[in-house]
Amino acid sequence: ILVNSMLVFLERGVNQVTVQDLLDAAGISRRTFYKYFRNKVDVLESLYKLAVDIMVVSYKASVGNARTVGEVADCMPGVFFDYHHDLAPVIRMMQEEAIRTDSPLAPYRKAAMRTVAGVVNEEIRRITGRSIDPLIIHSLLWGMEGMSIEFLRGDADSVNDIAHARKVVSGIAEAALHKAVNDSSRE
Repeated sequence: ILVNSMLVFLERGVNQVTVQDLLDAAGISRRTFYKYFRNKVDVLESLYKLAVDIMVVSYKASVGNARTVGEVADCMPGVFFDYHHDLAPVIRMMQEEAIRTDSPLAPYRKAAMRTVAGVVNEEIRRITGRSIDPLIIHSLLWGMEGMSIEFLRGDADSVNDIAHARKVVSGIAEAALHKAVNDSSRE
């Protein structure tokens, strides 16, 4: 159901999809659908949660191997942009939906940002023995999210543009994280 519904949401848009569209795409009965989902929003939420879980696992695997704050900073845009590139059409559709404050996905987006920020902060604590203000990590994630939306809309001219953006964001992240760690040691 989820795999087939993803394609329907991509083709028709979140607001235009009906439960019948999802039934037809999956080739299932209404009874089978309602055995697993309450409505189309429930399907969309399940898709988003799955995508977020995959991203969190990727962050944990990548950042968990870092030995320095600089490596953590380098991992952040690497995981974010690679993940968004690999699942581009799906991520764009869900990201544009989740960023709207009235969207049913908005609370999941907020929770995902908290989770990823927690993962990054945990690794910084492991490396340095210090925690930093989560708002710093959130700000970096929001910036990457904005860039990703622009890239997914086709505003990056080439692979080189994305590589350049990754390098710039990595530098910003490294400066911000190092400053935050140093500031936390003075408190």
